Amino acid sequence: MHERPRPDLTPAARIAVRGLVAMRFAGVGALGAGALVWWFVVGSNALADPVATTLALFVAVALLAPGVLLLHFEWSLRRAALMLAELADRNAAGERFDATPALFRRSMRLAMRRRGIGLLATPWYWALAAWGFGASLVLLLAALVLVVAALI
Repeated sequence: MHERPRPDLTPAARIAVRGLVAMRFAGVGALGAGALVWWFVVGSNALADPVATTLALFVAVALLAPGVLLLHFEWSLRRAALMLAELADRNAAGERFDATPALFRRSMRLAMRRRGIGLLATPWYWALAAWGFGASLVLLLAALVLVVAALI
């Protein structure tokens, strides 16, 4: 797989690339917002006794999960786009895949599994990614509200 810049992108592909960049920024922002919300909600003094430390750990995992999920989804979509670009390059070079549509779909699923993006073929992963995106937006908003409330 290659990650070189492609000057021959269509306008729709350029928008998709910008969307992936925005998704990466949202994921990183959600990780930062989750850490900030954890700091405001749980606080640094919660690490005093074992019960509070365990609760703080669970809260941290719950607050960081949407950002991690969103970053994984973005990574998977980027890898799938690179796989499709490679397929387009092979097709442009004259390589053909002459088989039934069922065999082509099976070959694509196998290629996705080999590249570590087989989860994109499952509907529950897309639902989880949608939840991660929504939860990331809520975390970003919550962090903004908490910072403004702390400053006032």
